[in-house]
Amino acid sequence: MAGETISDRILREVKAELADTPFHFESGRLLSGGTANFIYNVKLVHPLADGTTEVAVKHGEDFLAQNPDFKLPKSRCRIEESCLKYLSALPPTVGNKTSVATPKMLYFNECLDVGESVGKWLRGFHEWSNSTKQRKFREIAAANKEMQKIKHWVNYERLPSSIERFPSILGNCANTFKAIVEKTTREMEKDEDLQVIHGDFWTGNILLKCQPWDSERNRLLVVDWEMCMLAVIPLDLGQMIAELYELNLYKDMDAGPWMIQGFLKGYGVVDDDFAFRTLLHVGVHLIGFGTTVQDWGTEQQIKGVASEGRDLVMNSWEKNREFFE
Repeated sequence: MAGETISDRILREVKAELADTPFHFESGRLLSGGTANFIYNVKLVHPLADGTTEVAVKHGEDFLAQNPDFKLPKSRCRIEESCLKYLSALPPTVGNKTSVATPKMLYFNECLDVGESVGKWLRGFHEWSNSTKQRKFREIAAANKEMQKIKHWVNYERLPSSIERFPSILGNCANTFKAIVEKTTREMEKDEDLQVIHGDFWTGNILLKCQPWDSERNRLLVVDWEMCMLAVIPLDLGQMIAELYELNLYKDMDAGPWMIQGFLKGYGVVDDDFAFRTLLHVGVHLIGFGTTVQDWGTEQQIKGVASEGRDLVMNSWEKNREFFE
């Protein structure tokens, strides 16, 4: 937004993040005196169970609040969260007219951090695997022709047949779907125009230990490399985004959109063509896979996912920027 300061932007983003939590607020005031972080005093729309009506919201970025050019590790936020969790057991010191204690931590967002880390890893993998130094790795991916054909068939060649399952939703998409199949088929014709991708990059192939997220260093593993192939890079991003979005569409889990936000931030800047190609694949994945998940949602929810996929496909195909802004 024009004329918006960094602190104003962050307050706006934090407000949106907390909108569906008990910490929803209408406005906030940036507190003075801090150097590293952004700390706001906010008045809650609804009091908490204990009657609390005002809280301090602390937000850390990977830079100094008073000097964005000075970089800081965001791991410091995890350290503080862990400290406050344990310090809750430390009793306050009480004097005649004063008491000294540590604040009570009410909320800490894990999703942005996890999503951002995965996004950074994926960007690093794409740059590494497609560098000239990794020609042997590219040869391995290029040899995976059968899986390449299967992936293209599953995602794109069978897209027009989805109209039969949702005629009232997708009935007007026939010509566009046909054009998409033709273009994406041409897209895959020449190996020299393609890049190495993971090929099955979704939440189910990111493993982590089933334990509390307490450690400063939580290890995630990217598994299932049998689909590693030559294709277009946006397929990796689109599949992950679609799967995370399904968490919200089917289970009303806010974690999905927040992980998407972190994931995109971690992956970094891309051009418009890359972004629209990614969004196209998000929509295609929602239609082709998102509507076939066993026992995930009601018939109405499934139709809703098909509608969401349709809107993404049609508007990304037309490169309708206004729809996404």
